[in-house]
Amino acid sequence: MPPEKRVTEETIREAAFQLVRKEGIENLNARNLAKELNCSTQPIYSRYANMADLKQEVYQMAERYHSAWFENLDPDDDIFVKTGLAYIDFALKETQLFRLLFMSNSFAGQPIGAFVTGCDEDVVNRLPSVARIDSPNASAIFTDMWLYVHGIAAMLVSNQLRIERSEIEAMVTNLFKRISQQDQ
Repeated sequence: MPPEKRVTEETIREAAFQLVRKEGIENLNARNLAKELNCSTQPIYSRYANMADLKQEVYQMAERYHSAWFENLDPDDDIFVKTGLAYIDFALKETQLFRLLFMSNSFAGQPIGAFVTGCDEDVVNRLPSVARIDSPNASAIFTDMWLYVHGIAAMLVSNQLRIERSEIEAMVTNLFKRISQQDQ
């Protein structure tokens, strides 16, 4: 008789994360996960009292994965534009994770400031020197630009917009120039 396959919490979390990446959070349930793991639902329920706990862990994994997406950006004068474009690239390449993080109820009812403080503070902190603006306005520019970039990303993910990357890059660059000049 072959040895019993051991399904660890780490194995479950990783399989759940990959399932969400492919099929979305709405398809994360014990039956689908067991199929992915090629096991029964018993190992899942023996390690997780409920799926809500596992979904919360997957959400946190998605946040870390999203943050890591931006770690290799070159911090030159175009850091803000590059960050915006990387955000759009993330939406296009990791559509299900983008939907989970930015098109779900995660920030329902929260003021915009709560969302912005959860974003890339490193980019906001670099804005004063990059755009030659004072610090209080850097956060406002980040908010304006994020809303614009998020709108583009959400429309692309929802198949409401078809646009070439070169056009997106020009749009983001031009808006950043206009906003940062306006605040001077």
